[in-house]
Amino acid sequence: MLRGRLLAIVALAGLTAAPAASGSGQVETFLNVGGSVLAAGLPVDDAVVIAFGLSAQHDERASTDSFGEFALAPLPLGVYRVIVVKRGFAPALAMVVPGRRDHRLSIRMRREAALTAAERNDVWEVRRALPRDILREISAILAEPEEERSTANAALAGDVMSLQGFDSFASARTADRTSLAIRGGLGDWSLDIAGQRRAIVTSDSAVTGNAEAADVALELRAPRGGAYRISTSSASWSQFAAGESETALENHSIAWVGRQTRLTLRYFERENVFRGETGPSGGVEFEGDRTIYRSERGGIGVQVRVAEETIRAATQADASTAYAEVMTIGDYAPAETFSVGYALLTRAGRFGGVEYVPQAVASAGSTKFARITLSGSCKVASDADSVAVAPVVTEMGRIPASEARYRYGVALSRDLGRSGSVTASATVTEADNAAFVFFDDRFEEFWDGLYVERGDEARAVALAASAAIASMTFGFDASAGEIDDSEDAVGAHREYVVAAMRATHDGSGTSIDIAYRQIAQPLATDARIHREIERMSVVLAQSLRLPVDLRVMLGMAVTRERDAGGQIVAAREAKRLVGGVAFAF
Repeated sequence: MLRGRLLAIVALAGLTAAPAASGSGQVETFLNVGGSVLAAGLPVDDAVVIAFGLSAQHDERASTDSFGEFALAPLPLGVYRVIVVKRGFAPALAMVVPGRRDHRLSIRMRREAALTAAERNDVWEVRRALPRDILREISAILAEPEEERSTANAALAGDVMSLQGFDSFASARTADRTSLAIRGGLGDWSLDIAGQRRAIVTSDSAVTGNAEAADVALELRAPRGGAYRISTSSASWSQFAAGESETALENHSIAWVGRQTRLTLRYFERENVFRGETGPSGGVEFEGDRTIYRSERGGIGVQVRVAEETIRAATQADASTAYAEVMTIGDYAPAETFSVGYALLTRAGRFGGVEYVPQAVASAGSTKFARITLSGSCKVASDADSVAVAPVVTEMGRIPASEARYRYGVALSRDLGRSGSVTASATVTEADNAAFVFFDDRFEEFWDGLYVERGDEARAVALAASAAIASMTFGFDASAGEIDDSEDAVGAHREYVVAAMRATHDGSGTSIDIAYRQIAQPLATDARIHREIERMSVVLAQSLRLPVDLRVMLGMAVTRERDAGGQIVAAREAKRLVGGVAFAF
């Protein structure tokens, strides 16, 4: 049933946008994007780097330092287009597709004076494909002197959003989401603060349950590169099955991101996340990476991670796991049409065991033709030498290579400039550790996820596309997959389909967001009962064209749930009307 729906989704994508992927306790639902900007082999400083989502309204910006390096604030999972602009240079584009947590881009710019007439026309074609707000910002950057832009950046800017959900039958408020983001300057430094709170309260806990989540992030950027980042988040929800207690997650981190170095310290706690968990657990992680050498053609780097986690149980002695990882990374691009990368991860446990995980990736193609990327990894360790590691919490499509016995994949991408872009990928992974895998953030039901056990094989396909047609812009992404137990146990099959599309009319300022999610898996408390959850939401937003960017939102969310197995067959449905406002200043 889900496979048929996936084919329908892929067909829809072809019609709407024919042109166009760690940790133990923390939920990593963000992408780290950084890199270098060069022109004729030399670094480009003070260039503005903007990343904007193709299917979700989110963007981040940063500036390159004197070495041409940049690091964007963590981006929520999604497909992003990255554009780099500076006066005197032609804008340069890059694409970021989720598939791994860390992305390093090497972007090449050209001076406007060196462009041919055809290349100048291509630049205007690129500008026409940008969202209106991004285009206005880029036009202002290219039009004003750099010193005036630096002064303007000190002005306060931000956005606020409040979205409420009401039960369509009882007219009672059942969902609430409020978010705030502020950007400003502190002398030569810049400061970003963002946070949101979500809550769902309803008497029909079998369908939506009671849940609450909040997170806050702060970033302080130095005038010549480098940033301090502090974030904290907490979430709690019921497991939506009789006899199960509340689940809770809490995460805190502080990080320094420099030109060639990144250091992160994390602390986390969790309770009742995994099947059979006997008590709460908590741990601490330290992670750092350093670029040892970087040139226009490639580079070498190293990453180090040390982690310890303690599981506290009321009925038995505490258990702990601890290990250290070192990963060496290298990449080389002899030409713009071909690049290769290699990494070797070594993990050693405090109580014995050593594991090696070699990883490789190769990419070939050009902007005029499709680009193909092949990747793979394989863990080398016997059962006697394996390292004891606690189960992990991660996000869809990102079971870390360190937690996989093997993983291989292929991706095809094509950037068609003004016409749009398309990226398709497929991956196969066998898990070497238990995990709880969350989905994306497009529904208020943030707790949706799948259980993965050691030895499970996960197969997934994904498609992301964007298109610009007249005054309309479209963004679309979808993924689907299935997970099977290696021993073909009864009731162990799990599958999912997620999709989202955004369409925006530039002239009227009207946009529509459509999101779909379907999950099928056995209950944690009784594997004989198979639960299928289906969610769909439609939200229409209209700009009021006031001096401030004020938008009004209205829509509906529908949840259908069905349990089958043993002597139980039950079906439920819930509808929620949503409405709210958002404005930027």
